[in-house]
Amino acid sequence: MRYRKLCISVLLVAIAGGVLAGCNGKASHSDSETSTSYVYQFTAHCSGGDTVPGHANKMVLTQATGQREKVSVTDFYIDLGTAGNYKVIAPSRATWSGTPKKGGYTSVSGLQWGAGSSFSPFTGRVVWTSLDLDGDGNKEGKAVFYYD
Repeated sequence: MRYRKLCISVLLVAIAGGVLAGCNGKASHSDSETSTSYVYQFTAHCSGGDTVPGHANKMVLTQATGQREKVSVTDFYIDLGTAGNYKVIAPSRATWSGTPKKGGYTSVSGLQWGAGSSFSPFTGRVVWTSLDLDGDGNKEGKAVFYYD
């Protein structure tokens, strides 16, 4: 009798577990596979041209598969001649075009220069003097930056 009650209890627990897990033990949801985005990133360490010496003047050009190109800058300053030196920012709408390669150039648009809270839009060019694309994951090089 005791053995029979134990068997019935185990059977009820098993049935309850199956009901909780979904129809006849099958999950009520399905997992979807997410596609992998491949990210391409090029880092330009700019000097010369219209950049101000003594700053990092680093520009990172990024593109993920299926998304538009993005630009970010770190401690980037340009020399506007008699107007002075100004900080460059890259808002979220800043973009780039052209294939980065040694001896070639990449156009950059949507950048802004200014000081305080007053910034003006401008475009520029990254002219690559070197670019390491040997597959070591370090796609960066030296470049000269000019504003248009």
